[in-house]
Amino acid sequence: MKKKILILFVFVLVTASAWSLGIGGGALWDWNLNSGWDASSFGNQNYRQDNMSLGGFAFLDMTFLELDLSFAYGIFKETIGTSGLEQSVEPKAFQLGISALGKLPIGLLGFYIFPILGINYNMVLSYSYDGYSYDAPMELSQFGLLGGLGLDIPLGTSLFIRGEGLFQLRLPNIENLSVLTDPDFSAKFGMGPRIKLGAGYRF
Repeated sequence: MKKKILILFVFVLVTASAWSLGIGGGALWDWNLNSGWDASSFGNQNYRQDNMSLGGFAFLDMTFLELDLSFAYGIFKETIGTSGLEQSVEPKAFQLGISALGKLPIGLLGFYIFPILGINYNMVLSYSYDGYSYDAPMELSQFGLLGGLGLDIPLGTSLFIRGEGLFQLRLPNIENLSVLTDPDFSAKFGMGPRIKLGAGYRF
């Protein structure tokens, strides 16, 4: 029964979204903060992994749905500390992202604004620093929950400019979840802004 309901929901969503179809692309800036773990039982040990990424994205746009594929270069900052003493390194990474965003367009003074809710999967393809390459970069990949607002500015009947301001909550990655096998450790959620600016063509 649950499978039938899910299939019906997906069918209705895709059918409704097919009322309008567009494609486009642009640039993105993504800043993920606070991923890592805490271990208060061991002298307040903590590990923090921040990631600032710049890249580009392509999107398929429908009335109530946006699917996008992104490629980004990330500059990480890894900080590990114990009782106030911290050390940090700055690895570099290449990442591939996939997003599915539900949206509700609202016409306003010739523009369209739309609240956004969706999901993102950020795949880390490579991860290296000081000549060292991490053997299993996919362990650093994260699922994210996204919410925010978008704006479409029409340029004639088919072209449009799109901007999106999103807040992202990223779930712990596999590497950080591994510490949960120890009850004295707790994994942290990542969070931060995701800004996108691009242009599209609507058929």
